[in-house]
Order: sequence, then structure tokens, then C-alpha cells
Amino acid sequence: MIALAGLLAGSRTRGCALAGLLVTLAGGTMLVPLAALPENAVVKSAPLAEGHVADLRTTAVVIAAAGLLLLGWAVFRSKLVNPADGVLLMLAALAMGAGTTMAQPVPTVGALLLLAAGMGLAWTGGRLVPRS
Repeated sequence: MIALAGLLAGSRTRGCALAGLLVTLAGGTMLVPLAALPENAVVKSAPLAEGHVADLRTTAVVIAAAGLLLLGWAVFRSKLVNPADGVLLMLAALAMGAGTTMAQPVPTVGALLLLAAGMGLAWTGGRLVPRS
């Protein structure tokens, strides 16, 4: 994501790319510590009531998905890379965000879409970098 935002820094969608990067990193930073906690955990060092871990985890996933949606929109509008990769990023964001309330295969599909978008961006970005 950092490399993608760096690639888009010179494009007309740099503001949206930066916002997407920061929002996705905020959601991911919030999600990492919550992923290891059990559902009914009570953390003594944090004001966290019993049963709220699932709600916080859902909020973190939605924040990260919103950032991916912004990043996908920036890719789609940038005209530097393939717009289809931006569509894949946006679909991945929707699948991962909706996966918190839907059946199990939906987040997996979102992760596979994210992988496909990353591979497409790497292939296109590799063509943009001059070789010495």
C-alpha cells in the first residue's frame, strides 16, 4: 500500500491515495491486536467490557475496508495503472467489509481479489519503472 501510494503521489488522485493509505493503516493497526483476543475477553489494562471484542473487530475491518475502497478509487481514476486493478481493489474492500456479517467464504473471496489486484498493480508498476 505504501508503494502504491508512492506511485500515485505524482498523479491527480494523490489526495485520495493518501487518505486511503492512512485509513487502511489505521484500520489494520486497530485490527491486529483485536484479532488475537477471544470473543468474551476482558482486558484489565483497557476499558473494554465483556462481549465488545467482536464489535471492535467489526469496526476495525470496516475502517480498513473503507481505506481500501479509497485506494481502489484512486487507482481507478489515476490513469497511471490499469483501472481494472482499481475495480478489483474496490470489490475486495466490499467483500472484506461485508464479510464481517456474511458467511465464511466472503472474506476469502475478498482476500483473493486483493491478491489479484496486488499482482496486477505489481505487473503494471514493473513496466513503469525504467530498467538500468
